[in-house]
Amino acid sequence: MVRILARMACARHHPGMGKKKRPKKIDTSGTTSSTKDSGFRPFAGLLGKIPASDVAAPVKPEAPSPSPAAADFATIRRVILRREKKGRAGKTVTRLEGVPAELQADLLKRLKKTLGCGGILEEGDIVLLGSLVDRGVSTLSEMGIPAKAGN
Repeated sequence: MVRILARMACARHHPGMGKKKRPKKIDTSGTTSSTKDSGFRPFAGLLGKIPASDVAAPVKPEAPSPSPAAADFATIRRVILRREKKGRAGKTVTRLEGVPAELQADLLKRLKKTLGCGGILEEGDIVLLGSLVDRGVSTLSEMGIPAKAGN
């Protein structure tokens, strides 16, 4: 009896502690008009409730146009990929040498996306995070860029 009185007193002084009011629900039972289609359609009740102007038509993404610098990759004479570890707290990186300065940003962006790694421009070279010499040589060869692994 004491517990019941204590609970009532608590609910009286703290109105948020009582039973919560639930929002009104939209009926989604939806009855089918056709005897052929006797399947369960949970959202049939919503058909008349949403105006057609609120429903957006699906948008097809446009095909990305090739960047103008992608055609210029053929002008690169030779890229040397070297694996470095010194001065990086034991972390391994791959340095690409021989890329012209005007193409470095575009090539870095494309390599990061293709190889799934991070990378930066450092001291006039492209630096990719991780040991990616073999994968980098094959990726650059597929792009039409002559590449070779350094020491």
